[in-house]
Amino acid sequence: VYKRQALCFFTSRLASRWRWQWCFMALVFIVLGIDETFELHEPLFFILRGNRSESTAELADKLDGIRWSDLYVWIIIAIMLLLIWYWSLIQHVGRKVLVIAVWSATIYLFGVIGIDNVLVAENDVPTIIYLPLSILEEVCEFVGVSLFIYAVLVYLSEHYNIVIRLDNLKRSE
Repeated sequence: VYKRQALCFFTSRLASRWRWQWCFMALVFIVLGIDETFELHEPLFFILRGNRSESTAELADKLDGIRWSDLYVWIIIAIMLLLIWYWSLIQHVGRKVLVIAVWSATIYLFGVIGIDNVLVAENDVPTIIYLPLSILEEVCEFVGVSLFIYAVLVYLSEHYNIVIRLDNLKRSE
């Protein structure tokens, strides 16, 4: 997970015109990595779905009255503002990189939002269904991240003639 942050930070050092966009992307990936590691979003999903427990009671009281629809409005506004801010970088990266990045985001978000919401919403999901869905969620996240790393590597090779080769690595025995 933390390879994305390092790669975005490294790219920010090269692309001075879009330095802040790359740094912000690295920061977002750091936050996502921390959230994934410590599962910080799980209690929030349970509370917003109306499920309360002793461990989430204090947070639930603070979030009382917030609905999913309220959050989606702010998410859509944030995405629109980010698209405006990233527009020149989006135009610069090229079609190939953009297509790979959009596919990576689609696959990643399908796992994170689509499958994860199903798993959280259905507390009584039988194990025979829960386990494959849980595995599919993790696979979608992994494939999405891997595709994004590939998109950034393609960008670096096309715009800065930087090629990262793995064929010369030697195995330690």
